[in-house]
Amino acid sequence: MVLINTGLRKRFPIECGKWTYGCTALEDQCRKKQAEELRKVKEKLDKEEKGLSVAVHEAVVNEALRSYPYVLQKSVSASLYRPSG
Repeated sequence: MVLINTGLRKRFPIECGKWTYGCTALEDQCRKKQAEELRKVKEKLDKEEKGLSVAVHEAVVNEALRSYPYVLQKSVSASLYRPSG
């Protein structure tokens, strides 16, 4: 672009015009493709967000139960020996 702006445009106006038009069209095409890819990624993330949420919850609960097994034992024991009303 520097060469076009510093002198080639005066010597080759038609060719520079075509080149500039081609560059602009290519930039537009790349922007459209990028926007479409971004839309697809967002759509995929939205779909997978719920599953990720559940997986993180399960991982945290499992790690807590692994780290503190007596909490689960007390909880189960309490529910087994709860008087019926």
